[in-house]
Amino acid sequence: ILTITFTRKAAAEMMDRIRDYMRHPDKTGIEYGEEERERLSAACREIERARISTIDSFCSGVLRANALSAGIDPEFATADENQEAVLKQEAFDAAIKQLLDEHQDEAANLIAAYDDGLTGRLFETINGLYNKFRSWGLKPELPVPGPPDLNEARRRLKEAVDEARAAVEREGVSGSRVEKCMEATVNILAALDESQVPACFSLMLTGKPHMGVKQAVKDSFIAVEEQRQAFITALVASEAARTKTVPMLARHLELFAGSYADIKRERGVLDFSDLAIMTRDLLRETESVRKRVASIYEFIMVDEFQDTSRVQYEIMELLARDNLMLVGDKNQSIYGFRDAEV
Repeated sequence: ILTITFTRKAAAEMMDRIRDYMRHPDKTGIEYGEEERERLSAACREIERARISTIDSFCSGVLRANALSAGIDPEFATADENQEAVLKQEAFDAAIKQLLDEHQDEAANLIAAYDDGLTGRLFETINGLYNKFRSWGLKPELPVPGPPDLNEARRRLKEAVDEARAAVEREGVSGSRVEKCMEATVNILAALDESQVPACFSLMLTGKPHMGVKQAVKDSFIAVEEQRQAFITALVASEAARTKTVPMLARHLELFAGSYADIKRERGVLDFSDLAIMTRDLLRETESVRKRVASIYEFIMVDEFQDTSRVQYEIMELLARDNLMLVGDKNQSIYGFRDAEV
């Protein structure tokens, strides 16, 4: 039986409870015969060989036993969270240096955009993106969208403003809220002049009509606000495209991931995401290894399933042969920040 739980403490407690039941079978409330008691006693002496562990420990064992197939050093060390943070900071520093060497001005713009005060926000951004991709079992690659159609966004906003003004006239509504909205539309039209575009960032439709105003008019002003927000989004994206912020962010992520992988390889270290992803890939790509590992276990039992990530679940499914039992409670999930999914 392969038994997986989330923490080492939980695994140790499970081992202790099973050992205690084996030593004191009467606690189970089950009547055992002499032969069964002898078997329990023999099993108790072998309890340390039971496959009760965390998913990380299980993956580590699979990789060490199949290091040649996985293409890794079987003597690898597993970095704890503190070691991982140190290695990532080293990788980040190397990546930002290379990025500045490659793209001087554009790289400087990236730093100015994300970490003008050099407080570590750019590291947090890059590391957060890296961790997100890895938790999904994906290669850390940030897609770079093409430049937005700012003229189309401007046209749609103007069209929404014209429709709102027409709706007010058509429905014959009035009042202080409507007047404020009409004033806002005048400001928006003025801001659509390219020289005044930045003013859109401070425009607010604080006078949205509510009670007592016909639905058609309310809907038209809601449409104005939606198109205003869409225009601002396009404007920000256009500025990012002009300064190449997104391509620089994508390149920085690529350099960071490569540098971090190189550092780990040079020092014979894997982090926790490596354990899961490499095991998943090994089982998925090497049929002989998957069959051999799966054949070892008659049953696979996973406790605290609500704290299991997508990649970890993939591993269990790759090994399952209609023998997988999952136990979890979404109300007890505490690792959503690590992309655990119920």
